Order: sequence, then C-alpha cells, then structure tokens
Amino acid sequence: MRDCNLELDLFPTEQMQRLISDLYAHIFLFLGSVMDWIMQKKRKRLLDSFNQNFTERFKTDLEMIQHQAERIRQSAAQASRAEGRVSRLTLEDTGQQLRALRRDLRVGLEEIARERAEMAYRDRLRQLEVEEARRGRESVEQRALALTAWLSQMLQQGSQTLAPPLQILDRAPSPDLFASLNSM
Repeated sequence: MRDCNLELDLFPTEQMQRLISDLYAHIFLFLGSVMDWIMQKKRKRLLDSFNQNFTERFKTDLEMIQHQAERIRQSAAQASRAEGRVSRLTLEDTGQQLRALRRDLRVGLEEIARERAEMAYRDRLRQLEVEEARRGRESVEQRALALTAWLSQMLQQGSQTLAPPLQILDRAPSPDLFASLNSM
C-alpha cells in the first residue's frame, strides 16, 4: 500500500485514484475472508491449519491484490513515459521556437544593419553635396574676385585715359556682390 500511495502522490489522476480504490476494496475483501475464518470455531481453524490446501482459500484474494498493485505500477510507469514524452515534445517545440526567434532576430538585425548602412550612405551623399556646394561657392567667390580685379583693372586703365581713378573699386568686394552672383 505504501508503494501504491507513492504512485498516487506522483500521479494524482482520476484513473490512479480508481485503481487505488480497487486495491483497497480487494484488501478489504481479503480481510473479510480472514475475519470469516477467524470467526469459525477453534476446532475448525485447528483442522484447517493442518490442511495443505488451506492457503488456497486466500489465494484468489491475494492474487487479486497483487494483480491490482501491478496495474497501479504499470499505470504509473505509463504515466511516467507519457510525461517524459510530453517533456521531450515541449523541449523540441521550445527549440523550434527558439530557432525561429533567432532567425527573426537575425532578420531584424540584418534589417537594422541595412537601415544603418542606408542612413550612412544618405549622410555621405549629403556630405558630398555640401562639399560640392562649398566648392561651387568658393568657385563663385573666386570668379567674383577675378571679375572685380579685372573690372578694377579695366577701370583703372580707362580712368587713366579718361577719368580720375575710382576709389570704390580699390576696396574688397561687398557681400551683396557675392549674393547677387550666387543667385545667378
């Protein structure tokens, strides 16, 4: 009974409870047979004790108890195998979910890396545009200075021949001149 109750503690299912109940019922039937024998007259019991077939009287009850205990052990072993299988399947399913999660994570990381690469590419394009605009502005400034110098020279040459020198052109070109040249 102690072993069977341990099985019930491990696997407290309805089926196991029915099997334990059946075992108790067979034990009580056996005890009832023993009580019937004990309640017989002393002389009858004394004669039965010398009878070699005396154990046959309780054999059926004892076999039923052993059979019921074996059913309990088999049911517990089957439940244990089922529990092991469920654990294995759960572990396999968890492994598949983990692999899928890793794959999703890898795809997500690849997407993040791709987005970062695209952002770096766009930033590099903007830097190149800014550098090109800066070079263009410097080129315009250099052309404006060259034009100013050329005009100044032309005016100086023309003023030497025609009019007094213009002191306005001896100064650095005004920022308005650059703005008007850039807007062209």
